[in-house]
Amino acid sequence: MNRIKRVALEKLTNELTEQTSPSEKLIFEWLGKQKDIALYQGILNPEKSLKKAHQYAYSQAVQYQVGGCAIIDHELVYLWIAHYFKKPVTVVTNDFAKEMVQKSKTKQEEPKKPQNINQVKSKKKATKETNSTKTKPKMMEGEQLSLLDML
Repeated sequence: MNRIKRVALEKLTNELTEQTSPSEKLIFEWLGKQKDIALYQGILNPEKSLKKAHQYAYSQAVQYQVGGCAIIDHELVYLWIAHYFKKPVTVVTNDFAKEMVQKSKTKQEEPKKPQNINQVKSKKKATKETNSTKTKPKMMEGEQLSLLDML
């Protein structure tokens, strides 16, 4: 077994000693069967963990939900896990860039308020009586009508 793989699996084993979900255990078993060195190098990153990988896969699955339910193939979930560990971590070092990131986060969190829209006031239209309504007498309300009354 490669040294990088061994160290990465030890790190994941230490995470598993805590209370973990069955899905995280399945992810751990799948990671143990992989042969990709880049994947294990990503696991060794101190900012990445099994729990965060599980949360990443969950956030990806939420995009597929319809009516609160999503059916996703396990191969796609494992692909998301591999993508999580392989993608680089973006670290912001510039103060200006940190401010921009914070501003973008606050903009995303605040719901957009609708602008004041001038509401159209409904005007009562003058009702024009047609010939058909003028000639027919109004039926008394509350009485039972028969088909012959309407002729």
